[in-house]
Amino acid sequence: MLIAFAAGSLFFGALSDKLKQRKLPYFLGAIFSISGFIILGIQPELPIALVSVLLWATAFGGGSMMLSFGYVKESVPHHLGATAVGIVNLGVMLGTTGAETRTGCNSGPLCGCGKHHRRVLKSRYDLVYAGAGSVGGHIDFQLDAE
Repeated sequence: MLIAFAAGSLFFGALSDKLKQRKLPYFLGAIFSISGFIILGIQPELPIALVSVLLWATAFGGGSMMLSFGYVKESVPHHLGATAVGIVNLGVMLGTTGAETRTGCNSGPLCGCGKHHRRVLKSRYDLVYAGAGSVGGHIDFQLDAE
C-alpha cells in the first residue's frame, strides 16, 4: 500500500501540474479512495486478489492528499506558508492516530486485544491530542500578534 500511495502521489502531482490546478486531481483521488473503502465495506468477503486490487486502488487514490500541502501553501500569505503546511501535516498525523485509537486497533502485535487495549491506546494518545491543542493555541497566539 505504501508503494501504491507513493505512485499515487507522483501521478496526481504530475496530473496537477499538467492541468494547472489542484482541486480536480484531489477530488479524483478522493473518489478512488472512497470507492475502494465502500466496496470493501459492503463486500468484506471478496477473493484476496480482488481485495488486493481494491486496497492498491484505495492507497493510490490516497496519494492525492499530497496535493493538500501545495494547495494550502498557495492559499495563505507567503509569510504563513510554512505554518499552514505544518498544520496540514499535524492534521494528517492526528487523523491516523485518531483512527487507530478510536477503533481500538493498531498495526502492532497487540492488534485486536479488545477493550483493555483500546483504553490503553486512548489514554496514551490523549496526551498527543493535548499537545496538539497546545500547539494550536500557540500558533493562534502568534498569528494574533502579527
